[in-house]
Amino acid sequence: MKSNPKAYKQPKRGRGIYGGGKHGAGNKGSGQRQNFMRLGYETGNNPFYLRVPKEPYYKGHHLKREYPPISLLQLQTMIDTGRVDTSKPLDLVALCNSKLFLLSPLEKQFGFQLTDEGLDNFKGKVNIEVQHASEQVIAAIERNGGVITTAFYDPVSLLAMRDPMKFFISGIPIPKRQTPPEDAIEYYTDPRNRGYLADPDLVALERFKLAQKYGYELPDLKNDPELAMLLERKDPRQIFYGLNPGWVVNLKDKKIFEPEDEKLLEYYKTANSTVIQNKPQQMQSYGNYPTGRHNSAAETNQSYYTTSDQSSRTLPQKYHPKVHLDFSTTAEPGLVNYTSTLESRKPQQHPHKLKGSNLHTNLIEFGSPPSSPLKSPTDNRQAYHYAVPASRQRLESSSSVNSDSLAQEFSQLASDLHDGMEVGSLVEVSFGGRQLFGVVRWCGKPRNKSEQGLVGECDIDEGSDGSYLGQQFFRCAPGRGVFVPFRHCRADSRFSSSCDVSRTSMYGRNHDLPSEIEYGGPECPSVCGEIPPVGQFGDWSKLNGKFRGIQGHHNSCYLDATLFSMFTFTSIFDGLLYRPPTRNDIPQYEEVQRILKEEIVNPLRQNHYVRADKVMKLRRLLQKLGSVKGLTNEEKDPEEFLHCLLSQTLKAEPFLKLSSGQEAYHHQLFVEKDEKLVMPTVQQLFEQSFLSSGIKLKEVPPALIIQMPRFGKSYKMYPYVLPSSLLDITDVLENSPRQCIVCGHLAEMECQQCLGQCGSGLESIAFCAPCLYKVHSHKKRTTHQAQPLQVPADYAALQEHCVIPRMYMELFAVVCIATSHYVAFVKCGPGPDAPWCFFDSMADRKGEQNGFNIPEVITCPDLPRWLSDEWDKQLLSNSSDSSSSSSSSNPPGTGLPDYVRRLFSDAYMCLYQSPDLMLYR
Repeated sequence: MKSNPKAYKQPKRGRGIYGGGKHGAGNKGSGQRQNFMRLGYETGNNPFYLRVPKEPYYKGHHLKREYPPISLLQLQTMIDTGRVDTSKPLDLVALCNSKLFLLSPLEKQFGFQLTDEGLDNFKGKVNIEVQHASEQVIAAIERNGGVITTAFYDPVSLLAMRDPMKFFISGIPIPKRQTPPEDAIEYYTDPRNRGYLADPDLVALERFKLAQKYGYELPDLKNDPELAMLLERKDPRQIFYGLNPGWVVNLKDKKIFEPEDEKLLEYYKTANSTVIQNKPQQMQSYGNYPTGRHNSAAETNQSYYTTSDQSSRTLPQKYHPKVHLDFSTTAEPGLVNYTSTLESRKPQQHPHKLKGSNLHTNLIEFGSPPSSPLKSPTDNRQAYHYAVPASRQRLESSSSVNSDSLAQEFSQLASDLHDGMEVGSLVEVSFGGRQLFGVVRWCGKPRNKSEQGLVGECDIDEGSDGSYLGQQFFRCAPGRGVFVPFRHCRADSRFSSSCDVSRTSMYGRNHDLPSEIEYGGPECPSVCGEIPPVGQFGDWSKLNGKFRGIQGHHNSCYLDATLFSMFTFTSIFDGLLYRPPTRNDIPQYEEVQRILKEEIVNPLRQNHYVRADKVMKLRRLLQKLGSVKGLTNEEKDPEEFLHCLLSQTLKAEPFLKLSSGQEAYHHQLFVEKDEKLVMPTVQQLFEQSFLSSGIKLKEVPPALIIQMPRFGKSYKMYPYVLPSSLLDITDVLENSPRQCIVCGHLAEMECQQCLGQCGSGLESIAFCAPCLYKVHSHKKRTTHQAQPLQVPADYAALQEHCVIPRMYMELFAVVCIATSHYVAFVKCGPGPDAPWCFFDSMADRKGEQNGFNIPEVITCPDLPRWLSDEWDKQLLSNSSDSSSSSSSSNPPGTGLPDYVRRLFSDAYMCLYQSPDLMLYR
């Protein structure tokens, strides 16, 4: 028996009757969802970024743009093997056409990034366009005379560029490239990244800076035979070289159609409705010279075209390698004709102009491209024009949209989005015809564009409680909140001198107040060059008085006191100001170093005053570049500032190198409180900290920053701590020769259990071999375990002829804290007899809410005497007597001068320097 012809069995549905496998129920997991697993999906498991939610960089990773890498080594290999043609500009189309790299826009891949693998061996001279490139890669390209551009493409454009033949066969008009999203605008408008929306003059300047930084000379491109190729640029809206948006390529008939509809022409012609006067631009490093023609036969035409965009008007004969067209020269309505040869591009004359079609004219008229050489680098006011046939002069003059319009638009938007405003900033805004003042409470994108949520000082018409479209973004009193764009906000102008504020009306405030009026005090210009510290070659007494030092502003006392201590009278930290950048430094390294040197340190040493707005530049940069938030307006500690400046931003070499293999910029004293010590010295606490931790210093540090055993403003282990004017570090050095405590010869052993039995301090635990045997012969010390010391072999051989040295570090500053306010005592020069001064960045204030702080420096003439060893011994003896006497009612420190008591009781951080190493730093 068999089924009738054409009869078939209905497919079974539902659960299978037979066991095994999945019983006919199908697959689980990713097979039920889509053809491929999305990024971060783990079949049957909780994804890693959900299992480890504390790592913030996993959040939204599947939505981030990806840039598959192409190394310089791979690019050089493709050039050597002929996979790419370097006689033409290289873009994403050429890279995909090599068949070595695939691009998947549907998988969040937005182009290629060029990496620095093979950087030293790269010799290619190319004009390449990628989506992301590092500074080292840019330097490698430009060192060989090449040009690199970073450009953004939207997914629709990427699908067309990935396979142009497939796209042209579909018959779809070439799309117009979209603008970058908000989070990519800053990158593509930055000349340091060679962004395609950057100012070309700034790009030329950055090319010169980068050549100076990496020590190579920019090649002279004036007489380069490949100049025309190197100058070719795409329009910001263009996808393919030589083809304009809106054109339709017919591969079958080998024709290209232009749109005739007025609406389509207007759509493809405008760029965000931005119309400005044509302004030809160029990269100034190329020089001032005419582009010329590609061959001598075309020189008689006197028509100059500088990019593929301009030459597309003449139907470019050098087409993309994947598209070879052989068009006839007859003109048809709505049609553009090509003649494809291997010769250079030649402009063609067209005797007639068709209605509704601009023959050989780019539909997006942006004028001169960013690399146009028609602009003189010396005279920006010179007039420029294109020499074109008379039949096309009217057509050329009708265009008024320039590529610089996009660059200006996005540069402005980038500055609006990154103008330093943050949550908590005081701002003012014009809203509904009124001038409102308030505080930023929220920043974000409630409706696909960046806005800020403000809380005003009074009720606002149409105000809210912090909600928008039913979503609560922040909370405030009803009628006090309002959402406004970033560009409508500016800093509150009321924070200026009270006399100047009274001169302006409530609705007509002057937003361009000079900084000396807003912050008070004298002028504070930038100072270039090398300025020595105060007191070395000048009179330090000029530093005394008001408006001296660094002006405080918005809880900046922690930073003011630290910078004043580090740079005013000593050069031990000057290496931070002059170290050249390396590959491992951040891109903003030179900017931070310049502001620190020319805006703060040099004016402080030469003019003895730094205004608060100069310091605010550094605070804003550190907040953007470091991990410490709130550096511009919140209370912080000096160690947080030092970590952000030295470790995260300047990447300075750590001052302390420990025997444990660790490195640090400062040392925190971790000790157990000794009830017998009433007024300990820094020397005692320093030795106790190293002894309890079991570590030593591997070498003598150039600078030693010691943080006292206190935690914030609430807890102090000791009410008074005596700063040691000389800190003996001999006994905490790992390979330093030490003296036997008994006989004075070279010590060979160390016994930590003998601490304090034969002397005081760490020097009491060092013994030579005979003395160690005698000391440990006592029945109370027979169980002690001694450890051998590491003695340099050269010194052991010459110990009979050399004196065992002691290594000291000199105290030069003490940062103090009281009631959450930091001040500094600083030594005004080298030597034990140098005077000291007291610095307070907020010693006085002019005005109240709208006023400003006045810094002050005061001389402390008797402070060296109080820090001497004789006075320390006298203070220690008096404190021990007062603590042992039960009848004494005076606490320790009674009778001390006010500034001395403040130094001993409020010490937060002591700064030491090595006099021997100052000559080498």
